[in-house]
This record gives sequence, structure tokens and C-alpha cells, in this order.
Amino acid sequence: MFTGLMLWRTRFIDEALERAVKNGATQVVILGSGFDSRAYRFRELLRQCRVIEVDTASTQEYKRRRVREAFGEAPANVMYCTIDFAKDSLIDSLRQVGFVEGERTFYIWEGVCMYLPEDAVRKTLQTVASHSASGSSLVLDYANHLGIEYGRLNPNGPGGIPASWREPWIFGVPDADGRDFFRELGFDPGVPLSAISPEMVKRYGTRQDGTSYAAHVLEGLQREAQARAQVQPSDLVEVQKAIAAAGGAYWFAELAVLDRTAKGESGR
Repeated sequence: MFTGLMLWRTRFIDEALERAVKNGATQVVILGSGFDSRAYRFRELLRQCRVIEVDTASTQEYKRRRVREAFGEAPANVMYCTIDFAKDSLIDSLRQVGFVEGERTFYIWEGVCMYLPEDAVRKTLQTVASHSASGSSLVLDYANHLGIEYGRLNPNGPGGIPASWREPWIFGVPDADGRDFFRELGFDPGVPLSAISPEMVKRYGTRQDGTSYAAHVLEGLQREAQARAQVQPSDLVEVQKAIAAAGGAYWFAELAVLDRTAKGESGR
């Protein structure tokens, strides 16, 4: 199921990217880019865009070596922004590689924020909101606080991060879907989607003939959850009930940067 969710996440972000570029985005910033391949998979779509990949020096060094082996060189419109997220200013680092604050920008923050402390998440989102032109947007996946609690109580269960990986999820938005949290930081959150919502299943887990290739997986998880409820600690069962009531623990959202000029702000 975890693999299926990653495929859904990829499609959700890919669709948002295509939509943003067609609507006028001229910069794409990939935060914590890792081995993201969109600069190559969408090379034609992005040919008129500045693509800035942001990550640590060690990750980017390895990726650039692999890119040279596979493609010779990266496309001319791809810039690498090397940053130590714990020490460096994101906006200063972006400016050094040609980021233009006045251009409509699409940000991708995939599989990152749940591994960061809350102050780092807030700082990154505030930076994006305060230094982006009107019409800019950011797409991300994230957990809520219930998802973090579930992972803490049951790290080896479905959706949990095994303790042996030593990369636990530590940040979750305080409310169920994050809308209030994102509004506070300068975004219009639109309509966040739970990874297990009927809309997500219909959009990404349904074949062209209308049949679902995800239904049997979801049904299996439900059966497993019912069986585990008979032997699980009561606090874990209560968290599972709360997650069900909230509509899920893992979410996707496309956040629109609020127009600061409408509030009389300088836009910088």
C-alpha cells in the first residue's frame, strides 16, 4: 500500500506541475530535490522555465554524477542550489543561482516536511509565502499530528516508518487537514486531499474501465485493522479511531501563495 501511495503522490504532483506551467509559472523550485527526475521527464514542458533543485552538497554531488552518466549533462535550464537547511538562508541561496522573486514560481516539497522540526517547516513556508510573486504555488505531502502519534505507537505497522530506518516522522500539522496551519503562514490551502479519500482512490486508483485496482488493498487494510484492534493497546486503537474520524493521517495539498499586494504589502 505504501508503494501505491507513492505512485499517487507522484501523479498528484505531476498534474499540479503541468497545470502551474500552463498557467504561467516560469520558475520551478524543488525543495529537498534528492533524485527527483521531473527536469528530465518534463524536459519539453519545462524548456522555457528555470528549474532550481535545492538540496545538500553531498546529495547533489552524487546526483550530478549520475546525471552525467545517464545524460551527459543536465539541461541548461537546471540550476543546483546547494544548501545546509540548518544553517543557510533559503532565499539567499536561491538568489545566488538566479531565482527571481518577481516571477510566478511553482514549488515542489515532496516527502520532506514530516522529517523536519516544526520551526524548520514554518520557516520554509514563511519564506516561500513572503518571497513569491502572486500566482505562485507550492505542492506538498504531509502528515497530521494523528499520523505522527500513530507512527510513534506503531512504527512497524502499515504506514509507519520502521524504527530501524532511524528516520521517524516528527512533524504533523496540528489540525486534521492543515488548512488553518497553512492559512496562518500565508497560503490559500484550497481543498487538501487525504491519501485514502474516495476522491484520491477514484482519481489515481481507478482503471479506465471504471474498476479499481486499489479497492482490494484498502479492503485488506481494513480487515487487518479490525483484527489488530482485538490485540492492540487501547491508546493505539483510540488513535486509529481519531484518524478515521479526521479522514486520514497523510495528506496532499496544492497551496496558493496569497497576494500580499492586496493587503498593502510591498511584495518583497
